[in-house]
Amino acid sequence: MRSFLNVLGIVVGLPLLIKLGWSLAYPTYDFQRTLTIEVMTPDGPVQSVNTARLLYTQGPSFGFVDGGSGSWKNFGEAPVVDLGNSQYLFALFDSSTSVVFDAAEHAGFLDTGDRWRDVRKIDRARGVVWDVPIAIMPELVTFRDQSIFKTAAIVDPTNLAATFGPRFEMIGMTVEVTREPTTSGLIAPLFSEWIKERWPPLRIPTKDSHLILTLYDGSFWSTAPR
Repeated sequence: MRSFLNVLGIVVGLPLLIKLGWSLAYPTYDFQRTLTIEVMTPDGPVQSVNTARLLYTQGPSFGFVDGGSGSWKNFGEAPVVDLGNSQYLFALFDSSTSVVFDAAEHAGFLDTGDRWRDVRKIDRARGVVWDVPIAIMPELVTFRDQSIFKTAAIVDPTNLAATFGPRFEMIGMTVEVTREPTTSGLIAPLFSEWIKERWPPLRIPTKDSHLILTLYDGSFWSTAPR
């Protein structure tokens, strides 16, 4: 009986020890990224405050200098600024989630060259606010007709007036790590037709004729709203 219990203890305990050891060696970093966009309009300044969840799980390095393998998952929806008169400015979700790393690196906060060491530093930097200069802002788009996906247009952050009209101007963008809840429920009402029809990805030429911006559901949310 005792030998049976010993074997049972090994069978049950060994996987738990392996799981514990793995989680200690390759931890998961789970934090919130809050992006604030402020725009000047003819009626005064307006802003969007958007929080996304960033979940990074480290894996074995396998000798790679930059920190090796791992998985990266983002949850939330695209930041959207209501400019009034049915005009909206979107920062694409798939490029806005990583902007916290770009802004921190631009500010000189990250200098390790190791992605997982960078993640650990970002995880401990709650309350630090970084400016997001034009050069590293996420892709910005709008829709000439909000109900028709193919009317999407790229927006130049240095010249909002060209898209939205006189006296529209980008005031600035900041990003920080916070404990705010993940933003939800703002995108779904604006994309009700697209969510229902499941339109295919849209390819938009950029200023650089060799680059194409592809819009798809992941450009606006991590999981399709219901």
